[in-house]
Amino acid sequence: MQKIEKHIPDKKDLTSFLEKKIFKEPILSLYQFQRGSSSFNYLVTLQNKKVLVKLAWKYKKKGVERLVQIINLLSNQKDLPIAKILSFNNKNMFKYKNSYGVVLEYIEGHSPAATKITMEHIKKIIFAYKNIGKINIPNEKLLMPAYDFKQIQQTYLLNCEKMIKQTKIKFLFFFLLLKCKKNLIKIGNTPLKIFKDKKSIIHGDFHHNNLLFKNDKLVAILDLEDLGFGYKSEDLLRFIFCLIARQPIFYPKKKTLFTYLNFITEEFSYSKEEWLTGLNSFALQKYKKMFSKVGKSNFSNIKKMIQILSFMHRYNQVESYFKNLKNH
Repeated sequence: MQKIEKHIPDKKDLTSFLEKKIFKEPILSLYQFQRGSSSFNYLVTLQNKKVLVKLAWKYKKKGVERLVQIINLLSNQKDLPIAKILSFNNKNMFKYKNSYGVVLEYIEGHSPAATKITMEHIKKIIFAYKNIGKINIPNEKLLMPAYDFKQIQQTYLLNCEKMIKQTKIKFLFFFLLLKCKKNLIKIGNTPLKIFKDKKSIIHGDFHHNNLLFKNDKLVAILDLEDLGFGYKSEDLLRFIFCLIARQPIFYPKKKTLFTYLNFITEEFSYSKEEWLTGLNSFALQKYKKMFSKVGKSNFSNIKKMIQILSFMHRYNQVESYFKNLKNH
């Protein structure tokens, strides 16, 4: 946590910088409403309007320039609600100390809680998501490349084997890692390859917290840093898994899971192989997060282990669902 905390700008200093260099007018309030793994987001209230300031501390100049170009392209797409970049002093981005930032239009809305998302929400989300794949990107270098799934699988499997050999790993973690290793081997036996005719543009971090609604209307899709090539099935399954994971423990998750799966299966004519590839590539991303902190018995890591066990349970349910699916 310390590595992230040291990047947090001083509120007074940031306010002073934005007033003098960017807006050239007093800031009535500056509120940090979201902090991601690579950026900070601020709601800035000026005299006559509100704007969003996104400060990317992890990305270098080229990465933010790429993000600006992507947002400018997407914000002109019909039926794809994206917050536009606002220019200032004939510029689209600024440098603040060692970070780069952009100013975005403020779109009023909220991300519904997992238990508040209905099938009507899902239908609107899927409609908007389909339009992501219709984007015409003239320069493919702007997009994140597809993952080398085989390399990722082999790297995590090697890390898993190293952790299993550690004598300090507690009993629960040892058997959990053995289970993870078994899953990784199974994933490695599944073709994880992006074929040229199946290569699609995906959001890359598609979940309900990156969607804004107002009066049950989808008004904005957020966080486009990971827009790139991959299987849409991975994006869609990420959306469902994240939705299920954020529901209370007593919520009927199995029923909800299969309701969502049935709906998206009807909406997208993917083969069972494409669904399973998307499932396995998403599973690899989950393992990526797991292997950063394992082997300690503090509360946060025990909680992480429980979350991974829960994910493996859902993974097996979804894998069984798609294996029994008839190909279109």
